[in-house]
Amino acid sequence: MQELILVVDDDGFHRRTAERILKASGYRVGCLSSGEALLVFMKAEKADLVLLDLHMSGIDGFATLQKLRQLPNGANVPVLALLEKYNADDETRAVSAGAEGFVMTPFTPSVLLLNVRNTLELTGLRGGRKQPDKPKASAPAPEQNTPYKALSEELAGMLNAFAEGGRSTEGHALRTAQCARKLAQAAKLPADAQERVYLMGLLHDIGNMDVPAEIIDKPEALTEEETAAVRAHAMRGYALLKDIKAVQGLAAAARWHHEHFDGTGYPDGIAGNDIPAEVRLLSVADVCAAMSEKRSYRDTLPMSEIRQVLTDGRGTQFDPQYADLMLQLLEKGEPDPAEEVPEAEEAAAAEPEAAPEPPPLPEDPMERLQAVGFDTEAGLRCCLGDAGFYKSVLLDFSTQAEKRCEKLNMALEKRMWDAYRVYAHDLREACVTVGAVSLADLAGSMEDAAKQADKAYIEANHEALLAALEEAAGHAGYAASK
Repeated sequence: MQELILVVDDDGFHRRTAERILKASGYRVGCLSSGEALLVFMKAEKADLVLLDLHMSGIDGFATLQKLRQLPNGANVPVLALLEKYNADDETRAVSAGAEGFVMTPFTPSVLLLNVRNTLELTGLRGGRKQPDKPKASAPAPEQNTPYKALSEELAGMLNAFAEGGRSTEGHALRTAQCARKLAQAAKLPADAQERVYLMGLLHDIGNMDVPAEIIDKPEALTEEETAAVRAHAMRGYALLKDIKAVQGLAAAARWHHEHFDGTGYPDGIAGNDIPAEVRLLSVADVCAAMSEKRSYRDTLPMSEIRQVLTDGRGTQFDPQYADLMLQLLEKGEPDPAEEVPEAEEAAAAEPEAAPEPPPLPEDPMERLQAVGFDTEAGLRCCLGDAGFYKSVLLDFSTQAEKRCEKLNMALEKRMWDAYRVYAHDLREACVTVGAVSLADLAGSMEDAAKQADKAYIEANHEALLAALEEAAGHAGYAASK
């Protein structure tokens, strides 16, 4: 029987998009618009997996998840939380409430399907549910005698799913695993520990599966939000691995491989011997592997710089014992590159140019949207490249504008800051979906202000938000009608 996936989101676009992607891959899909509807459904019916928006009107996703776990049919159903932007607090709360993992919206089809398939397979293996027979993907096997032969079916499935993702992090994971095993050998750890740290290296970055490629591969400095997105991979990896029992320590490695010996790391700020010894070893291997790789934002670092980083980080970032061992390994016949990496030139801060007089708006609908600041390419990507689907989303955006304004006005009038936050959040999601970039930024700033109950900021910018929404809705409606 086909698995039943429930998509629970008060954003109709997300429901429709997820339904298209999942149905095309053979799943049965049910769409619900509120947490209340999910709880009613699950009192009488069962689902194989739930995609749950965390920020909804009425009962939000966090409360819904807690109530779901109290129902007989909901106690063990896997839940993937939907996040429109990365937020470590949201992820921690969702994991604590029982979420299996996270999916970012707007959806990337390959990422959504990978998360759904992987979660269903792991749930089936834990519960003994037989999975359909299918060819197994080949996990990377760079050496003849690798630890794969000792893996349980569950862990092998996890490794295969990570390899199938095709992310650049998988290559880094393999180098980290090899480096960790060499370091474990130098530390004279037992054979089983050497195998264990190898596996930790392979899976330590598995939480990166949900990080968009444009962030991982971005050549410029990351924004604060993008940095939070990358950092959140530690907790996502922990959520994926916390129930794996075949090999001990995998979840700890995913969660704590960015902790520092002096307590200045993340996500928990633990220090010294509170960080497991094998994770402290892995952290050294992880950084050394990363420095020896070419990244989108820099070239491979010269050996002299790698040694200097290890030396400077002794006792602060790194456990001194493992930093010293790695330095000894690097001294054994690893020459410096012939050419040092040139220092990057500092970018000159260009003065913003005065905005030119806007030309008459073109009649072509897509050209008109672009002329008024819409990122139509981003909108089409969100709509799976389907121009007809994009037009239907633009029409929804246009027709819903009046109702959105009414909700925002009501929340401001009654000083309901949490409601204002939810409505601004929903508007931001809708703007991202259609490519209304500047309006999305403004809605995001209003959402942040509502979180802080910053009524002065909200009152000062509320009318500008509504005016911008009405203008964007007009352009969207024009494009949808052509």
